Amino acid sequence: MTSYLKKTIIMLMITTLSAGLLWSQSTFGPKTEKFIKIYESGTFQMKTTMRAGNESSEMEMYVKDNMIAMILTDGKDRVRIVQKDSKSYMIDDKERQIAITPVEQGTVQGIVDTEEIKFISSGSTNFNGKTYLYEEYISDADRLLFFVDGDRLIGIRTISAEVGTVDMIIHTFESVVPEHTFDVPAGYQIYDLSDLPENEDFLRLLGN
Repeated sequence: MTSYLKKTIIMLMITTLSAGLLWSQSTFGPKTEKFIKIYESGTFQMKTTMRAGNESSEMEMYVKDNMIAMILTDGKDRVRIVQKDSKSYMIDDKERQIAITPVEQGTVQGIVDTEEIKFISSGSTNFNGKTYLYEEYISDADRLLFFVDGDRLIGIRTISAEVGTVDMIIHTFESVVPEHTFDVPAGYQIYDLSDLPENEDFLRLLGN
């Protein structure tokens, strides 16, 4: 696997943080609550473009029956992540490799802990080249701006002291999820990373 995989791990954590925080928040903005209900239903798909500085990646997220699947694409590079049965499968179809790590039972994300976030304000600002209304939430030092256009959620901007500003441009957000998105292919080379960070296979994998 290439250095692209390192970036997708970081982008995945940012994206999951943005989505995962929604599950446990206790205060909502009037334009955001209906979208949170879709998250809370546990069945949705979301297709997005992630932008951080001058870099961008395409991402698809599917959630159903306590399973999650993500597809991250950057040019010709494509990585899939499937989480189910208390395991996370990072799938590289080009190299025919799968890296397996454990995830916490009973959580959909399994990558970051969820925290409460608080609705603090609303306004309008530029997002993806146009001016849109937003509702702003805060969690510790992080800010999350949810952009809406009429009855559509069109994006989430995460502003973090650690990673800077990341924009998630949302192209599709709906509650229909294809079953095949959670399939894990057979016949690939397997890397079992259960012993992170000591596992030598994992260190070699990230060093390539």
